[in-house]
Amino acid sequence: MCYLLDTRRLSLSREAAIREYEEIDVLGCQAAASAESKCRKLRKGSIAFSLELNRLQLTIRAWSLLLNKAKGKKVSSRMLSRALKNAKITEEARGLTIQAIQEQLKDSYKKYYAKKRSAHELWQTALENLADAIAETGNSTQAQVLKALRERKKQRATARKIRYLQGKIRSGSTTMVTTIDNDGKRVDLTNQWDIELAILVNNK
Repeated sequence: MCYLLDTRRLSLSREAAIREYEEIDVLGCQAAASAESKCRKLRKGSIAFSLELNRLQLTIRAWSLLLNKAKGKKVSSRMLSRALKNAKITEEARGLTIQAIQEQLKDSYKKYYAKKRSAHELWQTALENLADAIAETGNSTQAQVLKALRERKKQRATARKIRYLQGKIRSGSTTMVTTIDNDGKRVDLTNQWDIELAILVNNK
């Protein structure tokens, strides 16, 4: 479309050419937004990390791949072997029936959701253990290391929120935010930084 417009832009007035280019730009933004809405999005970082939850996630992945293999779906043998090894499941599991694998997968999900309820507490315990290990090898105390680790976690969470908001703004999803100022008046924010800051403050 841009090529066709370029070939005849000499016959258009400046205002007409600008108008048509802007219409093309709008169509491009709409197409990009439509494509983005249909893309699979990986929601990472919403669940606090812990070794217990990670081990259960690896187990679920291994049983899921094994189930797909048992159903005749295409699954890489090397990927399946790595998944079984990471989940500490023996190779004999390959010989299980579909029903037996489904039972194992169901049990793994049950354990995962039970542990997921206490994900934050598990993360705190893992963080304290990590702080102890770091403190033993350095000159800092456990409290100092723990404070630094928590601050790093907070910075990552903030950066993740900003990246998410920037993506929304670039795709045209959030172009204006209305907030209340110190005098109680409604203020429309259109600047990208002001929008990000307002949303971050509201989500605290």
